[in-house]
Formats: sequence, structure tokens, C-alpha cells
Amino acid sequence: MIKFKQKKFYREVPISEELISKYKSKDNLLRHLDSKDSGIMLIDNLSNKLIGYIAWDNNVITALEVLDDYKENGFSSKLLKIAEENGCNELTVNSSNKHAISVYEHLGWKFYKPLGPKMLVYKKD
Repeated sequence: MIKFKQKKFYREVPISEELISKYKSKDNLLRHLDSKDSGIMLIDNLSNKLIGYIAWDNNVITALEVLDDYKENGFSSKLLKIAEENGCNELTVNSSNKHAISVYEHLGWKFYKPLGPKMLVYKKD
């Protein structure tokens, strides 16, 4: 795992088309990562490829992505735990992302409030 902002290391590793497609372009993804206060990246040691990341601003988790091929390996849980250990106790999620919501709720996150028409805020005690 690599911390964000560590010489902007994520700019030097291959990024899968799957992650890029979620942001429409590599530039959009890099701008997104650049805008965050802190975060952790998962790098596959064999391929040296970015396979996931979590990012937060002011102790609020604002992004969590793990490639589909790696989702059943507990990486989301591990990334969330690291964010919690770094003081995060709140996260935002798109209300249409039912899979993510079920994962968060399974891990003990509780619905807190809506944030606009499409986003929800969850908290962890």
C-alpha cells in the first residue's frame, strides 16, 4: 500500500481501464486523486498496477474504489479500516450504489443523513 501524495506515486503506476472508465478519462481520475487531502492506494506487487484506493477530506471518506477482480478479497474492508485508524468516521456514497451501501452497513456504518438529491452520509461510531 502506498500513501497518496508520496511524490504523487499514483502518477507513475499503470492504472486499469476499469478505474479510468469510472472517471471518463485518466486526467479526470488524476485530478480527482490530486484534490484529496489524504488516502491510501493498493498496488498489485506482481503487475505494479493500481487496483484500488480510498481517499478522504477532513476525516470524511469521499472515494473508495477496488477493481472488480479484487472485490471479494476484503480490500474494501481493509481500506476502510485504515481510513478509520486515520480519524475518518464519516463517508459519502451515491444513493444508487446499493452494493457499496450494503458493504458499509455490513461493516457497521450507519445512515446519518442525505446530502443533496443523490448522495448519502454514513457514520461510524
